[in-house]
Amino acid sequence: QRFAIFHGLEATHDPYIYPEKFVREYAPDDVPPLPDEETSTDWKSAVALEAYATTSFYDPAWGETEAEQRIQAVMAYFRCISFLDEQVGRVLSTLHQLGLEDDTIVVFVSDHGTSFGEHAHLGKTTGYDQDVVAPLIVAVPWLTSTHGRQVTTPVAQVDLYPTLMELLGLEAPAGLDGTSLVPQLLDVHAPHPPVFFTTDEEWGFNLTRWVVARDAHTGAIWKLGAREHDDDIPQLQQLYNLTVDPGEYSNRYTD
Repeated sequence: QRFAIFHGLEATHDPYIYPEKFVREYAPDDVPPLPDEETSTDWKSAVALEAYATTSFYDPAWGETEAEQRIQAVMAYFRCISFLDEQVGRVLSTLHQLGLEDDTIVVFVSDHGTSFGEHAHLGKTTGYDQDVVAPLIVAVPWLTSTHGRQVTTPVAQVDLYPTLMELLGLEAPAGLDGTSLVPQLLDVHAPHPPVFFTTDEEWGFNLTRWVVARDAHTGAIWKLGAREHDDDIPQLQQLYNLTVDPGEYSNRYTD
């Protein structure tokens, strides 16, 4: 009989709470430094203030300086990821024990990313990839040709529903925003329509419409952010070539 289980975990969301056994798994040396472009480029002059303003702050109890607080926060985040991984492992182990792993589709997805000082902000409040890109794994046991391979063309969470409907042989309702990812599950290089999303960077004050797409001729991935703003506030649009500038420190909009 068909079944569906939706298992939601909040382990990687602040406040960072994890079992004590994960404390020893990470040390300060495991925390990567901030990108050199944070200080070596004048990226702030090419974007609006809202592109890096933050409403979240580190806990002063974690260290005397912001750099020390960042290290403690990232280590806590890593420990939460390990805790979450362990829970996913329990689910996969149970599928194996029940003899269901060969005919059960498994999807692992999150809602967003988070920044720890990248682009001078914390959390998920901007349209930078660090904030908006989420992990996505779709495991279909019987589509073996792409097992373990990565799709680099941008896709979105709204694609999951039509994907699962097609894989299960069910008819999806008309008018869905998403596009089935079955072509990518058969060929990781298959094309996909542009991905659209909106960021509300000042909690209701400033909307930015974003589109991310792969150039069919060069293969480069581009991201464009177009603002809807108050005419009294100066704004700067954003355009990034993510293939050559994955950190999004070179705004190409005026080029």
